[in-house]
Amino acid sequence: MNGGLGANYIYFEFGYNGLLYTLFFSLGAVVSGPIFIFFTRVSKRFTRNQLMRASIIGIVGGNLLMLLFGLLVPSSAGMFKFVLLMVGNLFAFAGQNTYYLVSMICIANTVEYNEWKTGARAEGIIFSVRPFLTKLGFAAIQLMTLVIFLLSGVRLYSNQIAEVENMANKGLFTEEGKTAAIEEILKNIPGNKNAILLICMTVIPIVILIASYYFYHKKYIITEEKYDQILAEINERNSAATAIKE
Repeated sequence: MNGGLGANYIYFEFGYNGLLYTLFFSLGAVVSGPIFIFFTRVSKRFTRNQLMRASIIGIVGGNLLMLLFGLLVPSSAGMFKFVLLMVGNLFAFAGQNTYYLVSMICIANTVEYNEWKTGARAEGIIFSVRPFLTKLGFAAIQLMTLVIFLLSGVRLYSNQIAEVENMANKGLFTEEGKTAAIEEILKNIPGNKNAILLICMTVIPIVILIASYYFYHKKYIITEEKYDQILAEINERNSAATAIKE
């Protein structure tokens, strides 16, 4: 949601500045580095349920901060407002990366769960779920983004900007002329369009992730203790089967 709606929000709110857009999302991505590096150590001190809960708190908290800063801090605050939004985005990114890692472990553990339940290790099928869900998620995001653009009227302005970009690529605009034309388009965008983008890029992920956590909490039963139990029973079965063959 941030990638599609966030880019337009940054442009509409702070001007057509690719550096700000890059900075906003690059710093968020940088947060993933330490999380990936230290996740193994952290996972030894905290349970998956605790990490999942912490990730949801980070995502919800970060998005709420962006929502509040975006709505309450005036646009005249300029870079101060941008920095506040970026702080909220960092919390959201940290939560998302933690959520992703915990989810990967949860999917991986279903291999042994499936073997425990059915006697078969369907690793290929089970691990193919993650890329399928990733592609399905991206498709859903693109559809949702398009619907929001159409319903909010934002697509009208984004198309105008795209047209100026195309004209500049054909040599019909100088770089300065392109920038001036785009800035003129941005000046004519009603302020409520920015608010709509901000609300959609923060509230929709919050709602979806809370629903996701609810299903995880209710349906996912493979805790660390349960997983150890499953492994022990699988080993016992395999040992018994080997003894019979011998």
